[in-house]
Amino acid sequence: MGNGVRSDELSVLCAGCANPVAGHARCPVCGDASRCSGTPTPDDELDEALLQQVGIALAAEAELARKTAAAHTQAAAGLLGETLALRGRLRRQRMLLRQRVAEQSAQTRGLSAALTSVDEALHTARGLGSGHPDWSLRARLPRDRSCPAVARRLLEGHAREDLDDRQAEAALLIVSELATNALTHGAGAIVLTVSRHGDSLRIEVFDEGRPEDFGVVPEGERRVGGRGLFIVDQLARGWGATAGTGHVWAELALA
Repeated sequence: MGNGVRSDELSVLCAGCANPVAGHARCPVCGDASRCSGTPTPDDELDEALLQQVGIALAAEAELARKTAAAHTQAAAGLLGETLALRGRLRRQRMLLRQRVAEQSAQTRGLSAALTSVDEALHTARGLGSGHPDWSLRARLPRDRSCPAVARRLLEGHAREDLDDRQAEAALLIVSELATNALTHGAGAIVLTVSRHGDSLRIEVFDEGRPEDFGVVPEGERRVGGRGLFIVDQLARGWGATAGTGHVWAELALA
């Protein structure tokens, strides 16, 4: 060789026992000379059984890899299908909800138009029937502690149906105070009349007493239970009494 080292001085490892052997000499451990050569000899044979096992192992690994990839692909496809189906259902629900909202909006507009027509008809009827009440009630009240409650109960059905909440509460409070006043300061039978004329509600209470005077008790002289006419004065558009009789009235503006 170019560096002055002969090939028979080089050591190689025995292919059989891995013992270092100089040159191509026979292995001093296993005695095999053919295995100490770096190149195959005519006597070397292929280990076909080993190669077959390796081939089987490689084929099994390839099949496992293929099945794993197929399973992942199938799972991904299934997930995608479920997602698409869910999106389709959601789009359907959105369409139905929009349709329902549109139907309710149309129904609301129809109800509003109908309510407007009824209001206009009632207004026209009031104009045609001027001089006559839209509705009225007349009843005799008991002369006992239930008098104010009975008066409220008689008026409540009409008030809740025909007036708004604020007007109804004011009317019920006025009738309660007038009934209490007749029970406390009047005498004999007590009669209640209520009538609506357009935008005005008139409440009247009659009794058989002969009071000398009606009026609002001054603020400094009010006692508990002596605020009836003061409350009526605050709520009503106007109120008054017929001189020498137990007739007291109050009018509530409904505009």
